[in-house]
Amino acid sequence: MTSLIPLVLPYINVYVVTRCYGGSDHGGWYYRKYACVKSRREFLWDAEWRKQIFLKQFSGLIWGSISAESDGQEVIVRIESRKAASDRIIEPL
Repeated sequence: MTSLIPLVLPYINVYVVTRCYGGSDHGGWYYRKYACVKSRREFLWDAEWRKQIFLKQFSGLIWGSISAESDGQEVIVRIESRKAASDRIIEPL
C-alpha cells in the first residue's frame, strides 16, 4: 500500500533555471540547469496559494531570457511529491 502523505502534503519547490553551454567540442549545445533555492511542504489545499506567494517572493531573481539567443534566468515553482535536490541538470519531474 502506498502512502497518502505525498498526495496530501506535497512539496512546493522553487527552481532558478539558467541556460548553460555544453561545449564546442560536442557541437555547441545548450542545456537548462535547475537549482532548487527553496523547498517547503504544504497541505494540498494550500499548495496553489503558496506557489503564487513564492512566485512573487522570488520574482526578483528573474532577468533576461533563457532563449537560444540570449542569457538570463527564470524562476519556476512546482508542486511535487518529493523534496527537490539542491541542483538538477535535467528538468524536474
